[in-house]
Amino acid sequence: MRKVLILILPLLVFAACDDSPVFPETPAIEFISITPDEVPQLTTDGLTLKFRYQDGDGDLGYEGTDGTANLFVTDLRAQFINNPGRTSAYSIPSLTPDTRKPSIQGEIEIQIFSPLYEPSEEPLIFEVYMVDRAGNVSNVIQTDPVTITP
Repeated sequence: MRKVLILILPLLVFAACDDSPVFPETPAIEFISITPDEVPQLTTDGLTLKFRYQDGDGDLGYEGTDGTANLFVTDLRAQFINNPGRTSAYSIPSLTPDTRKPSIQGEIEIQIFSPLYEPSEEPLIFEVYMVDRAGNVSNVIQTDPVTITP
């Protein structure tokens, strides 16, 4: 019995030191919410976007304040399809923990301050994706619709 314990103990130690990612190295995001669900037209009231993220190698965000864009939010309304300002770029700070395990997950909440919400019969829907430091592009998510009221 003692020989069996001696063999099992080193295996447990090596298993505890496993640094392999729990998630794929390409980031994945999942929509949680956008609030409020109604905004008055011709205001710049902020919207709060909340989503989950996972990244197998933990390289989301950038150190310091270099301002590198890594989160992109696009207004999908058809009437603004040719407007170059319909995509907003955000810089998310480094989400990499100081631990040995590279895989990370959590929630991000950002404020979207848009130009004046122009009158539109279409609801306001955003498309969102992230890019990690290795250049891996996440999946693309869409928000629930936000109504622009007169």
